[in-house]
Amino acid sequence: MFSLSTLSAASPLVPLTIAIFKYSKIRIEYNYIFYFLCFAIFTETATRIIHKLWLENIYPLAHIYVALELIFFAFFYHKQLNNFIQKKYIFIAALAFILFSVINVFFLNGIESYPTITRSIESLILVSFSILFYSQVMIESKIEKLSKAPMIWINTAVLFYFSANLFFHAFFSLIFKISVEVSIYIGYFFKVLNLLFYLLVAVGFLKVSQKQDGKSGF
Repeated sequence: MFSLSTLSAASPLVPLTIAIFKYSKIRIEYNYIFYFLCFAIFTETATRIIHKLWLENIYPLAHIYVALELIFFAFFYHKQLNNFIQKKYIFIAALAFILFSVINVFFLNGIESYPTITRSIESLILVSFSILFYSQVMIESKIEKLSKAPMIWINTAVLFYFSANLFFHAFFSLIFKISVEVSIYIGYFFKVLNLLFYLLVAVGFLKVSQKQDGKSGF
């Protein structure tokens, strides 16, 4: 019987498998999500192997993961928001985040600690991108039926997942001090949230062949 941790770790395989079968129908800008899924699977596998055979503390790898995750989504939203906001603002946000991540590793959080600060900032940036996309959808009104638009499902996944991450990491220390048991239950919650995130992305890839009025979902 699979544990919740195993299911959560393997969940990127669901959208990745669908994306592989529908790869020829995916517009080029959505390849960044495909690359992110490959990256997520590789990181999860490599982290488990390294943790088991070599490193006890894998937090240094978490710093790298958070930085690269932001880069994948920054390129993705750069393509989606290109006609809504100037692309330089997305690149400025990404570059500022990478710079801060380096400063955080050497002067603030430290490489041996979990990247709580950078995870919070990353979540804030991606939630902002997600909200900007919804604003674009409402202003442009190009999507006739939202439930058939792949981007709506993917963007909703980003909004839910990183909003929860923002709240959790912003108050991580406080929650841990209040109750270790509560922290454990929150850990279970995030495993379920991780499953939901990748399932919503999977639905997005399933909608690849469906087109909107005047605008393709992919």
